[in-house]
Amino acid sequence: MEILEYIGLIACFFSLALYTSTVDQIKNILKTKTSSNVSFIVYLMMFLNCFFWTVYGSLKSDYFILTPNGIGIVLAALTLVVIHKYRTQ
Repeated sequence: MEILEYIGLIACFFSLALYTSTVDQIKNILKTKTSSNVSFIVYLMMFLNCFFWTVYGSLKSDYFILTPNGIGIVLAALTLVVIHKYRTQ
C-alpha cells in the first residue's frame, strides 16, 4: 500500500469518527425528549457537506471520499429528523 492510500484510510477513520458522534447527540435528544439546545443549522451544514463530498467522490470513483461521506449523509439526516421531531416551540 502506498503512502497516499494510508493517508486516505486515516482520513476515512477520522471522518467516520466525526460523523458517528451524531449518534451520541441522537441518544441525548431521545433521553431528554428535547432538542432545544442543539443547533439545527450545524447538522444541516454537515448534511450538505457530506452530500456534496459524496457526489464528488462518486464522480471521481474515490471510495476514500465516498464511503465516510455517504455514511455521514445518513447520520446527519437522521439527526436532523430527530432534532425536528423534538424541537420545542
